[in-house]
Amino acid sequence: AQAPSGTASIANSEPCRLIFDPDVLAKLPMVADGSQPRFPQEMLQLFESASAAVLDEFELAFAGPDAPTLLRCVHTLKSSSAQVGALELAAIAAGYEQDINSGRPAAPDWLDRLRAARSRLLLATGNAAEASDEALGFAA
Repeated sequence: AQAPSGTASIANSEPCRLIFDPDVLAKLPMVADGSQPRFPQEMLQLFESASAAVLDEFELAFAGPDAPTLLRCVHTLKSSSAQVGALELAAIAAGYEQDINSGRPAAPDWLDRLRAARSRLLLATGNAAEASDEALGFAA
């Protein structure tokens, strides 16, 4: 799921990015050699629950505001997203991490954008049950 570079997405003003790259997990040695073919699915399931918990923690820190916890949450989200191939979510979290490190204040829509990117990931990986129209930016 990739749009031409530089085009804007409908849900927000973020440029379109590759949402999910399954090659990231497929290239892991235990997957590539065939010894653990279910490892990608297991990693995605673990990531889905862990990312939901990180976003919940981010929400509490955002309301605080608690900059050290916000920084830890976006750093964790950036790193774990990149490890499973959730490229869009990793890129958004990396941008927020850079903003926090530069002393820029959090924008009011940060949490919404992170949740929307996670929902697009769930759709891209076939776990649409957790994705919601609201998180995707569609009005109810």
